[in-house]
Amino acid sequence: MRFNKSLGLVILGIVLGSLAVGVSRGSGQAPERPTSWEYSVQSSLDGDDKEFNELGKNGWELAVAFYRPTYTKPTYVFKRRCQN
Repeated sequence: MRFNKSLGLVILGIVLGSLAVGVSRGSGQAPERPTSWEYSVQSSLDGDDKEFNELGKNGWELAVAFYRPTYTKPTYVFKRRCQN
């Protein structure tokens, strides 16, 4: 198979372009800190909208809800960004 010069130039351009994008994104910028979360596990909620709305007003969002075999009510896990 014969190597095509224009195909080679296209590939070279893609590689060099990718390198240039990586360098420009990383130069002069501090690394981004990972998001820190705090969690609240609730097993006593009745599932009332008012309870959930109050948690939402305080920055909590529902991450997961599940049933545990020993509880009759669902367990809710809420998360919010740490307040630092």
